Amino acid sequence: HGYWAERHVGLLELIAGLFREGIERGEIRTGVDADYEARSLTAHLDGARLQWFYSGRRISIARSFETYVAQLVERIAVDGP
Repeated sequence: HGYWAERHVGLLELIAGLFREGIERGEIRTGVDADYEARSLTAHLDGARLQWFYSGRRISIARSFETYVAQLVERIAVDGP
C-alpha cells in the first residue's frame, strides 16, 4: 500500500508542477488551482478505467481522455496571443 500511495502522491505532484509551469509561462490562466486540476485529471483517468472495466471494455479510455483534455484546455488555457 505504501508504495502505491507514494507513487500516487508523486504523480499528483508531477502533474500539478506541469500546470504551475504552464501558468508561469503564461499558457494557463492565472488563478487556476494546479493541485485541484491534477487531482481532477487523475480522478477522470481512474473513473474512465473503472467504467472501461465494468462495461466489458466497450468504453474507450482514449476517447474519454481525449474529450476530457480538450475540455480542460478550453477551460484553463489563456486565450490566443
